[in-house]
Amino acid sequence: MRHSYKIKKNELLYVIALFIYTFAVDVISNSYLFGQNDSRFEVSNYFQYLAAALFFVSFCWNKNLKIRAIMLRVILGVIALVIAYNMHAISFGVSVLAIIAALNIDFRKIVKWCVGINTFDLVVVILPAIMGLIPDETRLHNGVVAHYLGFAYYSNVPYRVLMITIMGYWLIKSSRAENIFLLISIPIQYIIYKVCTVRLVLYIYIIFIIIAILIRAIKSEKKHNVLKFIAVIMYPCATLATVYASLQSDKSFFFAALDSAMNARLGFNRIGFQRYGMKLFGQRIITSQEYWDANYINHYFFIDSGYAYMLISYGLIFSIILIVGYSYLSWYTIRYKDYKMFVWCITCCIFSVINNVLFSVSLNPLPVLAVNLFVNANVMKKKRK
Repeated sequence: MRHSYKIKKNELLYVIALFIYTFAVDVISNSYLFGQNDSRFEVSNYFQYLAAALFFVSFCWNKNLKIRAIMLRVILGVIALVIAYNMHAISFGVSVLAIIAALNIDFRKIVKWCVGINTFDLVVVILPAIMGLIPDETRLHNGVVAHYLGFAYYSNVPYRVLMITIMGYWLIKSSRAENIFLLISIPIQYIIYKVCTVRLVLYIYIIFIIIAILIRAIKSEKKHNVLKFIAVIMYPCATLATVYASLQSDKSFFFAALDSAMNARLGFNRIGFQRYGMKLFGQRIITSQEYWDANYINHYFFIDSGYAYMLISYGLIFSIILIVGYSYLSWYTIRYKDYKMFVWCITCCIFSVINNVLFSVSLNPLPVLAVNLFVNANVMKKKRK
């Protein structure tokens, strides 16, 4: 029996807004599909404003608004508005709007849209680069040539494919299809590693595969209090460990060696903490690499770690909200026996030590579900049906 795919008006507006936003930040700003001149960043700004307007309309179009859900989103919106103003960051504000507008939209649909949109964005950039229609820049990385494949940096393709793989893994329901999917992902990840040479992403992928295999041994009838405990503490611990290791990276031989293995990420984190510190409601970061626009609406920040970036750029208030949300979500994955989502959560927790995917809604929509959980805990029971 075939099931018809129905989409509501607010959902249609949401997916259009999500497509426009993702295309603006991932393709227009972050690839050479629209040329290499700085005017593309201004074009990206306009597209992000359009996406913000559509997210807002999508939220207002919702017919089943409850006071608790509205109040939670108003509070989140006010905090985000202050932070976005302090940061001068359009993308941050649009990401929060994407979370606010996701009220009463099935999370499974959002994940499917994210997979489809990100796959489309990769194809429309990589194919022209392979055909020689747009630049495929290269650099010598660890003695090997790394290809950018049409993007502005050579790590863009590997970490996007990794997140698509994790989302696809969660979407698959049958064990047979899951096995086939994971087997197919192995040569794909290896080829991407050989082309782009990003070994840390390959290591995260290997960790993801190992956890995905080990999680199958869990028996669903047990309570798994140990796993619940791990789920609650892993994000706070990862945050504190990242901060401590970063600040010790120039004082300890062990952390200096770890910093070297992580391509100086800990050292960059330390410089960021020392230079900018941590504010309550985020701050505007201006670096020597600032050149995109006069108002610093778009900017390059040298920190890759999601935890360090979160604390310095978003501020302490939003960082606490984000970590509590992730911890709450991780706990619920064990509580409601969605172990595949727990694999997603723990992989994201580890990956965020070296890459900023904690609050990249189009690439990692977990914050959407985390906020919805505070409104309706039963959403975890419904999302995989």
